[in-house]
Amino acid sequence: MVDIVSPALIIDEDKCRRNIRHMAINAAGSGVMFRPHFKTHQSIEVGRWFREAGVDKIAVSSLSMAEEFARDQWADIMVAFPVNIREIKRINKLASEINLSILIADPAVLPVLEQELAFSAGFYIKVDAGNRRSGFEPEDIVGIDELIKEAERDKMLQFKGFVAHAGQTYQSFSLNDVHKIYKKSGQQLLSLTEHYRQKHPAILASWGDTPTCSLMNEFHGMDEIRPGNFVFYDLMQFHLASCDWDQIAAVVAAPVVAKQKKREEIVLYAGAVHLSKD
Repeated sequence: MVDIVSPALIIDEDKCRRNIRHMAINAAGSGVMFRPHFKTHQSIEVGRWFREAGVDKIAVSSLSMAEEFARDQWADIMVAFPVNIREIKRINKLASEINLSILIADPAVLPVLEQELAFSAGFYIKVDAGNRRSGFEPEDIVGIDELIKEAERDKMLQFKGFVAHAGQTYQSFSLNDVHKIYKKSGQQLLSLTEHYRQKHPAILASWGDTPTCSLMNEFHGMDEIRPGNFVFYDLMQFHLASCDWDQIAAVVAAPVVAKQKKREEIVLYAGAVHLSKD
């Protein structure tokens, strides 16, 4: 620790690998595909630990991240963020090289994709699972019908299924709360998927968020899970009971530059903005 002169991320490789294996085993035991989200670690080396655990498909949060991991031979990548049509050139390049999937949360992007998408790409429809961030309401059958009908005109777009992320589990206070969220939002995703499987039998129901994927032992009807934070876990996940203390695999070490004894405070050499969110 004496060599640390500025804020430094320290990763416990053994714990990290153990977290990866545990989630992979949980997914296999539940009969669902495992597509971990790499936005937490964003590391080629950590990504290789996943590959060594048998993972062959991943999710990322940006095209730049997808490009980085594609260079390390990841060939099945979902960009799990609503597609940005201003990046169509990058989308085309990636789609020409790998099995690329994008997310659609607004039918307004379809005209550009129909006109400019030059290579086959899968697309998932983003569903709002109660987090109130983006995506179609599960009850918006009319809007989803119109999107799918419009997308079918483009031979380059392949309908893969529905994606949901229950980010509201991060504000839950108990295991029971997480179960309630999953029961409600998960059922909405499954009902929607089953409705469209009548015409599209190969589509998938893809579910994400670390609390649910850590605490649930079964994912009846789901086809895929996409947790991300579990690779390291953190104090928030510990307080949510998503993990045990010894599963937290990453810490930030920051030098103490002053002590305010009367106020019982310390001053760290670390960015307040970076440390304040969680």
